[in-house]
Amino acid sequence: MVAAIVALLVPLAIFVMVATRLGATGREQRLAAIRLAGGSRAQVHRIASGETLAGALLGLLVGVALYFAARPLARFIEVEGVGFFPTDLLPDPLLGVLIAVGVPVVAVGSALLGLRAVDIGPLGLSRRTEVPARRGWWRFALVGAGALVLVSISLTSDFWSVMTDPVVTLALGAGIGLVLVGTGAVLPWLVGRVSRGQVEGIAPMLALRGLRHDRNTPRVLAGVVVVLTGSLTLQVLLSAAADFTADSFGAGTADEGTGRWTLALSEPTPLRELEEAIALVGGVRRISEVRWGATTGGKPHGVVSTDCAELAHMLGVRDCAPGRAYWVHDGRDAPRPGTRTVLAGRDWTIPDYQVLIDTPSDSRLPAGLLVAGGADPVLSALRPYQLVVEGDPDAAFADRLLAATGRVDRAVRLSTGQSAQVELFTSLRSGVIGASVLLTLLAVVGLAAAAVDQVWERRRPVAVLAANGVPRRTLAAAAAWQAAVPTALGLALATPLGLGTAWLLVPSERFRVDWSEVVVTVGTAAVVVLAVSLCTLPALRSAIRPSALRTE
Repeated sequence: MVAAIVALLVPLAIFVMVATRLGATGREQRLAAIRLAGGSRAQVHRIASGETLAGALLGLLVGVALYFAARPLARFIEVEGVGFFPTDLLPDPLLGVLIAVGVPVVAVGSALLGLRAVDIGPLGLSRRTEVPARRGWWRFALVGAGALVLVSISLTSDFWSVMTDPVVTLALGAGIGLVLVGTGAVLPWLVGRVSRGQVEGIAPMLALRGLRHDRNTPRVLAGVVVVLTGSLTLQVLLSAAADFTADSFGAGTADEGTGRWTLALSEPTPLRELEEAIALVGGVRRISEVRWGATTGGKPHGVVSTDCAELAHMLGVRDCAPGRAYWVHDGRDAPRPGTRTVLAGRDWTIPDYQVLIDTPSDSRLPAGLLVAGGADPVLSALRPYQLVVEGDPDAAFADRLLAATGRVDRAVRLSTGQSAQVELFTSLRSGVIGASVLLTLLAVVGLAAAAVDQVWERRRPVAVLAANGVPRRTLAAAAAWQAAVPTALGLALATPLGLGTAWLLVPSERFRVDWSEVVVTVGTAAVVVLAVSLCTLPALRSAIRPSALRTE
């Protein structure tokens, strides 16, 4: 979730910065008129900041109003069978304040940075004829720093730590964030390098010349590239997490036919009330609490604690007693008994354990250390993540069980092992794809606005070309080339960086790429971007009219 949040917020920041630069030419001409009327440079910068701040605040108000207007529609949204209630969409107050402050600050900062390349004097605008070459070292340094963080995580921690250790998770978010920010910064540099090349043909030559002075389109496409890079990374990462959880814990459906029913619990579930409600269901013979935690001192290991009845069923042991421990091989080195570590924020000593080699093949065991509860206060303090109910082996009992639990907490559902976690990773993966689609649509709007703004800013040079006999078909082809070149560069950049970022984290035996999804994701982005560029042709047609040659 941390990685998903980072991957979705970085392109949003890019879109905010690009939106601030739309209509910059008209604003700069107004500021030049104010300079002619006697305004100083400091006053001009304050006026530019005030205009941008007013627009950002108005945009915030409109955005909040649209949020409250669209929030009731959440009940009609469903992602992979998971629905939402309007009450689910409540932002955290602190994050809401951060957004309300951050958007105007980013907008004003971007507007002031945009004025550096323009000399606004009393006699008009003086703009640099040649755009200065972009420096590439710091852009690649961001990507390299992010890759270095991810490589360090892979070398010092296993995939289990990536999924469970909060410190490693924060480092993961920082590493992915650096890679994505660097990816968004590399694309404008790459476009600038390509635009300085030599090509044959009038339309490609005009396109590259336009890209040399076009600042907004590569930045919007950088947002699209960041969305694609993050989406590809998260698709592989979350798919590997679901596979790892399923293999480590086992995943399936409720054990209908055996009389064992596993209930997955959420954090706010009232445990005692739930157990009392289950005990009143006819046919219940046993209720076992299953607790889980991960050690954080030294090399992390999973620890499962439950009663002897459940351990006897899972492991087939007959010598269980409170406090007795068993080690189930999970592919890693077993911890040394007597090692002091930290479990759930409290000091804990790993007890002596019995190593199990032959275990029931159909038990779907959680791997790691399994300890019989009742003798260790640290294990008793762990919150149960599931209840195992032994009762009648028929579907009618399951219906009665769910009816009883639904009166206490409707979030409780039947599952086995860590199927709830597997479903969570699968749902997150679907959510990431859905969020990427929404961000791509947002990028489409920004790209269309940037393209039309670019045509409007360059209407006079384009009109001069048309007046000197350049065919309209050539100008339209140049506009298509001007969109196609950065799009191709962006897609060629996003695919290897997205998959490479995931490859740095995911173990090689679990690294799987669904190439059909990659082709669909990248192809959809390419088609959408090129379709938007074609939609700017009407604006180009109006720009090449002779009336665009008039000046004041």
